[in-house]
Amino acid sequence: SRRRHTRCSGVSWARRCVQETVVTNNSTKSRETYTKTLAHYDFVPNIDEICNTSWLTAGYIKEKYPEVTKAYVIGREGIVTELQNQGIEVLGSTADDNKDVTPKECEYIEVDKDVKAVVVGYDHGFNYYKLSYAYYCIAENGAHFFATNEDSISPVGDQGRLAPAGGTMVKALQHCTKPPIVTGKPNPYGVEKILKDCQIDRSKCLMVGDRLESDILFGINGGINTLLTLTGVTSEEILQQQIELGPKGIIPTYYCDKLAL
Repeated sequence: SRRRHTRCSGVSWARRCVQETVVTNNSTKSRETYTKTLAHYDFVPNIDEICNTSWLTAGYIKEKYPEVTKAYVIGREGIVTELQNQGIEVLGSTADDNKDVTPKECEYIEVDKDVKAVVVGYDHGFNYYKLSYAYYCIAENGAHFFATNEDSISPVGDQGRLAPAGGTMVKALQHCTKPPIVTGKPNPYGVEKILKDCQIDRSKCLMVGDRLESDILFGINGGINTLLTLTGVTSEEILQQQIELGPKGIIPTYYCDKLAL
């Protein structure tokens, strides 16, 4: 096969593939942290080859809602870091992990009037105080509501077990406010940003992933070819159900059991 070169930390090395971009709905880490994490797996990407939802959401807010200078976060350090990198002040996140209130005590919650955005991602420190504060920011401040993703479950460990994902926190807030602006997969904003930043021809792109409702739909919405791997939450049985739905189904361009050299 033809050998291509990919840039990484200012060093060019030969790879048996075309240019790669890692796209993930995980918002708990910043792009900088992701580069360090992936280094342990012998894949050392340039920071510009990482497209995660904490970075994507922060950039989206800065681009589309420049009036936002302060945000309340239900999520972890990744969202905080990326918002701060865009010059946006952050409240909430881990600082509110140990706070909690009863419904009666909500009467005394004082909301910062300058908060014009609420950003929600996965947060294992999620509690009633965070939910209530975010609610008041939207209901009383008129803050915009952003979600990094709406994934309901996510694989954990090596045994194939699943756990509640960031979408469960999003739905809790949505149920008492309004639908959020979802910036992560399957929103095609990420596809458009990658194509623009990397100057890539859409017809030469392939989205590879293991989730139909996020990875594959992300590619479909962005107008690029898709490859589903049956190594995650999507089984061949689930794929067949989608195929039987015809035009209403989420159907990848290609699928395979696994990716292996």
